[in-house]
This record gives sequence, C-alpha cells and structure tokens, in this order.
Amino acid sequence: MAIKTRVLVYPETGKIRSYGEAIYDMLGGEKPVDKIPPAYSCNNDRLVYIGVKVGKQLPDDLRLFCGSMDKSRATYVAIFANGDKATVDAVANTLREAGTQVVGETLYVDVPFLSFIKKLKPEEKEKIESWAKKIFDDVLSR
Repeated sequence: MAIKTRVLVYPETGKIRSYGEAIYDMLGGEKPVDKIPPAYSCNNDRLVYIGVKVGKQLPDDLRLFCGSMDKSRATYVAIFANGDKATVDAVANTLREAGTQVVGETLYVDVPFLSFIKKLKPEEKEKIESWAKKIFDDVLSR
C-alpha cells in the first residue's frame, strides 16, 4: 500500500462492517477494520475511510471521535454511510471543523433493518470497491 490507510466503522457489527471489510480487502490494508472509537487511535494516517450507520441523533461517542480527528490523526477522510442525511452531514461537518479534509462524495449504502443480514451482494461489493478505489487514487495523486 502506497499510503497509510485505515477503515473504521460505527457501529462495529452488522453490514456496515461488511462494507468496511470489502474496502480493507480491496486495498490490502495495513490494519484490520476497527470500531469507532478505535482500539488504537489514528496517528498520521493519510486516508481514513469511516463507515457509519446513524439515526436522527449524532451519538456522543461518534461526535467526540470525529471532533478529535485533526490533521495529526488523519489528513483525509472519506465517508460511507447509512441513515439520516442530516446526521451524516453532521459527521462530515464535525470532521471538517476538527481540521481534517473530507474527500469525495459520501457514499450511501444499503444496510437493512435486520442486523443479521451481513453479506454483501456482488453489486454492493462492486459499488463500494469502485468508490473506495476512486478516492484512494485521488488521494494518492495529491
């Protein structure tokens, strides 16, 4: 891998994690997919993919983590999400206010209400991989 990259998800289980694992596998990540807040904090990561499943309220632990993501932790962050658009926008705005740069378009993914459905369909896997690769290539060229 040419740049230091991580994949973090909130919550740490369910289909949102499956999307994160697809990104990790495609990029051949250095560190496995981790939860938010991660077991080991981000430190000089060039690109962090953050996957979130949120409702109408931004959870405090997610807000606090995003508020701590300054440039010393991550230069660029890309978001894939499921849930309320206003809450996802609040995640992106919190990251920007902390000092990291949110890159690319937020990718909205399908996460069913039933948490036991975790497997990605081939078209879902292709969509997340294509999006992640495009962002990775963009960051690599900067």
